Amino acid sequence: MLRKIGKILLVAAVMSLEPVADGTAQPLKQLRVTIPVIGMNFLPLFVAVDKGLFAKEGFDVEIISTSGDGPDVDALIAGSVQFTISTPNRLLTSFEQGKPLLAIMNMANRNAIDCVINKDTAAKVGITESTPLDQRLKALKGLKVAGTRPGAFTYLVLVDYAKRAGLVPQQDLQILGVGGGPSMIAALENGAVDVACNTSPTTDLMVKRGKAIMFTYNSVGKDPAYEDLPRPARRNCRHPRYSSQRSATAAPETVSRHRGRYVDPGSRNPQADFPAGRQGDTDGTR
Repeated sequence: MLRKIGKILLVAAVMSLEPVADGTAQPLKQLRVTIPVIGMNFLPLFVAVDKGLFAKEGFDVEIISTSGDGPDVDALIAGSVQFTISTPNRLLTSFEQGKPLLAIMNMANRNAIDCVINKDTAAKVGITESTPLDQRLKALKGLKVAGTRPGAFTYLVLVDYAKRAGLVPQQDLQILGVGGGPSMIAALENGAVDVACNTSPTTDLMVKRGKAIMFTYNSVGKDPAYEDLPRPARRNCRHPRYSSQRSATAAPETVSRHRGRYVDPGSRNPQADFPAGRQGDTDGTR
């Protein structure tokens, strides 16, 4: 379980992450990063750790999955971790709670939440993967569908689908939270839920196991309602990387160096992912 760290201790810990310029070899400083689920969206984080890119900057990075967004951001707010890669809705809810966070980079350029439907359910309601999307969404009526947890982005996608089909959530269909990959797979295959939404590889694995077919395929751009957003909006609404305002203020160099490990400095400009006028976000000045 994530430990809560007092505000004074957090500031001291973050400030200790700043590089030491006396030429003496320093031990690696620990950074803790939360992610909502184990998914392809977060692959760059694992690659950066595996390839030693963080170690080159003096960081020992621990990755913590919370089986759905919510606790991942709560840990950042509490000071138990220094960064999180999470979903855009949590930036808004944190701001509403008076706990604004700082988005320092974006990890994807589209909504990557995919949904699958139990094969038996699909046959019962008469849909296939080639059925028009609007008909598939209307087929949700009377079904039990699931994201990772109530309020998570996977859950909110299902709320959006219901409303687009003219359905009332929790009245015309039941939307549940069933946890991360393993528990979601079990719920779908055991018939506890009819439709489940997550990221690859969980959704792909459910299909490969032979008991599900794709219901929606957002990770490859199959939902025009999400793809029709202006490109800057799509770019800035998909799994941003967060830091707390206080961490960025106390240790802007740590934020900048940590962010930079996701980008090959020899192949592209790390600032290129930011829309004009937002470059200050990378060093904690905004």
